[in-house]
Amino acid sequence: MIPQPMTQLISLYDIAPIAADVASGELLLTPNQRLASRMSIAYAIFCRDNHHPVVAAPNIKSINQWLASCWQQLLLSAYPQAIAQQLLSSAEQLIIVERIINESEQGQQLLRPRATAQHVVNAYETLQHWLLDRQCAEVQPFFSANDSNDDSQILLQWLAEFDNYCQQKGYLPPIRQHHIVIEAFVAGHLTSHPSIASVALDNPTPLQKQLINSAAKQWREIDNPRPEAQQQLAIGCENSEQEIVVAALWAKQQLKNAINPAKLPTIAIVIPSLGQQRDKVVRIFQEVFCPQFQTPAYQRNNLPFNISAGSPLGDEPIIAASLFALAMNQPQLECEHIINGLLSPFFLLTDDDDNALARLIYLLREQKLALISTARVRQLVEKVGADFFDEEAPWPLLAALLEHSNLARGVGLNKKQPLSDWAVFFKQSLFSLGWPGQRKIDSIEYQALKQWQQLLQDVVSQGAVLGNVTFKQAYDHFKQILAGTVFQAQTVDSPIQILGALEAAGLHFDHLWLSGMSSKEWPAAPAPNPLLPIALQRSYNMPNATAEGELDYARVLTQGFMHSAKTLYVSYAKVIDDNPANVSGLFADYPQCSPEQLLQKSIEQLLPHSEIRRRYFEQKKWQDYQPYKSKALSAEESVKGGSSLFANQAACPFKAFASHRLGLVAMAEPVLGIDHASRGNLLHRALELIWKQLENQQGLLALDAPAQTKLCHDYAEYALNEMNHRMANKMGIRQQAIERDRLSALLSAWLAVERERADFTVVSREERKVFRFSQLELVARVDRVDQLSDGSQVIIDYKTGKSSTNSWWGDRPDQPQLPLYSSLLEQDERQVSAVCFAQVHIEGCELKGVGDEQCPEPNLQWTSNMQSSSGAIDWPQLKQQWQKTLTALAQDFIAGKSVVNPKDKVKSCQYCDLASVCRINHQGSSAAMELSE
Repeated sequence: MIPQPMTQLISLYDIAPIAADVASGELLLTPNQRLASRMSIAYAIFCRDNHHPVVAAPNIKSINQWLASCWQQLLLSAYPQAIAQQLLSSAEQLIIVERIINESEQGQQLLRPRATAQHVVNAYETLQHWLLDRQCAEVQPFFSANDSNDDSQILLQWLAEFDNYCQQKGYLPPIRQHHIVIEAFVAGHLTSHPSIASVALDNPTPLQKQLINSAAKQWREIDNPRPEAQQQLAIGCENSEQEIVVAALWAKQQLKNAINPAKLPTIAIVIPSLGQQRDKVVRIFQEVFCPQFQTPAYQRNNLPFNISAGSPLGDEPIIAASLFALAMNQPQLECEHIINGLLSPFFLLTDDDDNALARLIYLLREQKLALISTARVRQLVEKVGADFFDEEAPWPLLAALLEHSNLARGVGLNKKQPLSDWAVFFKQSLFSLGWPGQRKIDSIEYQALKQWQQLLQDVVSQGAVLGNVTFKQAYDHFKQILAGTVFQAQTVDSPIQILGALEAAGLHFDHLWLSGMSSKEWPAAPAPNPLLPIALQRSYNMPNATAEGELDYARVLTQGFMHSAKTLYVSYAKVIDDNPANVSGLFADYPQCSPEQLLQKSIEQLLPHSEIRRRYFEQKKWQDYQPYKSKALSAEESVKGGSSLFANQAACPFKAFASHRLGLVAMAEPVLGIDHASRGNLLHRALELIWKQLENQQGLLALDAPAQTKLCHDYAEYALNEMNHRMANKMGIRQQAIERDRLSALLSAWLAVERERADFTVVSREERKVFRFSQLELVARVDRVDQLSDGSQVIIDYKTGKSSTNSWWGDRPDQPQLPLYSSLLEQDERQVSAVCFAQVHIEGCELKGVGDEQCPEPNLQWTSNMQSSSGAIDWPQLKQQWQKTLTALAQDFIAGKSVVNPKDKVKSCQYCDLASVCRINHQGSSAAMELSE
């Protein structure tokens, strides 16, 4: 990483031209707190460098900070208008507006009332900022039915209800602070300033102008002119992600090329859509500047760049863990959410719990539920605890969950209580699960935890507005507050600043990079408030209302950027949403440059991936490994599986190795209702029961149509009830009826085929066989074996999907089950005259197979077509081929052959879950050559 004096103050504003104004104590107002803070730091550095012995704190404030300080003075002096009403916080104001919307007739139809409430608050404050009275003759025509839409009429209704509610309760909306402060200045209760200066306050609203004019005899705008950037370039990139990559590599080069390492140049990367792209931007800059960022020992607060955009506090891992712990008080949760929560390091689990936790996660997956009850989770925890822990020292997780549940039961989650009571319960509930964990939290986690605690206190203070609520209402409200609160961790200062367009306005840098400067992105598209009449917004030139207004605003910002750095580079994506794009017209005269020309190397050469790999490999101890050749199967090694082992070895040797020797099994995925495999099991079970009763074809033929229908119906229902009893997510009555009717129809259709067959007797159903094949000891389950009139036997394999006898041919058969079963039965000196698929499908049922020429089953007798497709002269030779093929597959498996070599990459890999292990999708030409060798 680049060495840099991170502990030193860094100036991002040229304060020297206005140092005298700052020293005079004159109030300087800025549009945002970032600029005010940076100006104060710049003044401190200026005074230090010029050896000023005593320095008074500069009177530099953002306009909102100044308003808040004025309001505090009014409260301390007991100004009647200030103490007569309770000032609402922004969150409390939103609660009231959302409640008004929900209680209205129109609000009942909204899918996102919280978002609508935000628009209503924005409209309310916009009208106040523009000093517009909704009832005045000048404004009323814009809201008339002829010139406006229904939304504007509804807005008026909601705003009137909001004002009435606040008046009745004695509440003061935040925006109305301005009017009371203005009155206080006019009345002389607040001391006016001889003069007020503003910096970069380009577009103050009419209300802000009135506020400043009431507070000062003179208001002036300080113009701190700087020369235009000496070097200007436009860089066209392939897409928005490449823009960020190139900007990061360029910034890294500027630091490396710094003449004086003790005084690094200041660099700004300005991204107008930084809020939307924050995660991507942080990831890319970490990859470029901090290859070791993912290592556990890395200090996250030591990143060599600052980013102005924060993230929702609720997204911070330590805070997300608290939300999970509180959500565990609900009757059910998403299974994925529970698994992620259990893996969190912010609870009582330690490394000693890893094996038990892995087993618990496996059992949770095996439930195949998208939603799972918290009671069921506790049952599974108890089951795992019994397997991994002693009775004298049970699994701490079980005790924690029981305490957690008892707390919820004791407080009564459906009882309405004040938010203060729920805040106490929140803390108790979190403490019972050991949050925030036993590990030492880092600086960023500590800051997030402190902000969480402050927010919980703020939520308690909102109790008067929200009233008594249930647990779910309190939890949802707290969760919304956390999602809407921006978390910006305090880190050490850095010469690299990643900023949004507004945050960068007014600051000064050595180098400036503007990203997202395509004609489709800059100026931004208008985004007027959807509830205010568009004609009103255009008439008063309200923000984001028109394309012309956005263009004028972009011009002002662009002019400021052109004079805020010595070098100015702008980048743009040449393709946006699959459509070509050009640089914005505001930079049309800039010389064009490609990323490679700018960086003087290719992007791939500069990205530190190779360095990451080199450092990683240096830390590891490696052992020799021969690709695609595993250790041979030892006599002591047990192998699980049956016919699937041969099928997997034929499909891909690595699949057989990973599945049957390594024991890799894909986690079960949630399903709605029952999946295809379960439906197949239902069919197997129902047919097993039917033939247990009928025993032979004569028993079937003795049934008339109504009796057969009843038989199929009864056993379909029996099989379904049996399965439903075992399922975690029980089927409803309607679903059971649908599945029963479907299965009953399938059974009837199949029995119609059985009636047309030659005479047979069912001699085994779902027979489990433990067998040895070469060195392998395996288990197989044969669906069914029938004895025919000549005493020979036919092996039947039920298939609910499409099937073909072609899957038995060749050295790598797709479905070697029946060839294997044939070999096993003949080892028991049983004469097998045929094998076949019983295709039981809604589109048609039939018997497909192959057998001896003398087989009593006509449809299975040997034919010339079978000879040509199988490559065998007759049935005995085909069985010999199968024996040879199965032996070869078994020997390859025993020898450790595990090459990644799918028989058919499309078919063999389509339903395989091992792609992330075998890396089949990442093998290039070199891997292909190895395979061919």
